[in-house]
Amino acid sequence: MNLTTAEIVFAASIAIAALTDTASAQTSQGSAVIDTSLRNAVERKDVPGVVALITDRERVLYQGAFGVADVATGRPLTTDALFRIASMTKPITSVALMQLVVVACGKALRHRLNALTITGTDQSGNV
Repeated sequence: MNLTTAEIVFAASIAIAALTDTASAQTSQGSAVIDTSLRNAVERKDVPGVVALITDRERVLYQGAFGVADVATGRPLTTDALFRIASMTKPITSVALMQLVVVACGKALRHRLNALTITGTDQSGNV
């Protein structure tokens, strides 16, 4: 996590604590802290755009959007913007599973080949 991300997370956690005690989240001091932090990240060009939403079980505590949705066209981000989110859990798990299968098959194959080379037959007596 780079320093700018750490700053955003820190500011957001302070703001969340402040927002949970306010009646009107959008006009609270905590909301201003989040706005400033996110706007600064966009202005520093750490990210082209960011949308943030903070809720509790009952209501929206904070909602904001800064920067652009499309760098090429300059289309601004909105709070209802759609994002493609890629999950890497399945591919990583699949590769790990395939590696385990290869190891297990390799051990079984080596065991079988060793039995063939030593005796000329497998454990069942087949050539």
